[in-house]
Amino acid sequence: MLTIFRRQQGWLYNTSLVCSLLALILSLIPLLQFPAPNTRIAAKVQAVLGADYLATVPQIEQAQLRPQPFILADAFRGIPVREVRIPEGVVFAFPGSSETETQPLPADANW
Repeated sequence: MLTIFRRQQGWLYNTSLVCSLLALILSLIPLLQFPAPNTRIAAKVQAVLGADYLATVPQIEQAQLRPQPFILADAFRGIPVREVRIPEGVVFAFPGSSETETQPLPADANW
């Protein structure tokens, strides 16, 4: 660590090193601030839905839930996307210029 600030490296190297270390420290601030809001959100959910709010969720659905509400590693690697079940024929709009010319617009998502 002491060899990082050697005089032979030059002022540009030292300036860029200080700036990058400052940027690293500033980028860690949200991680340090996260536990307080996470605790408040968990307390609010339990206050609104009850202490054992997952008891009303069927076991089949509980098996598909994540083990914890927030997993820090998932914030960086992303949450795996599962297949979404969309029933066919659900109409969500009737576009058209008048009531006689409206055609149903289904929400079929076949990509």
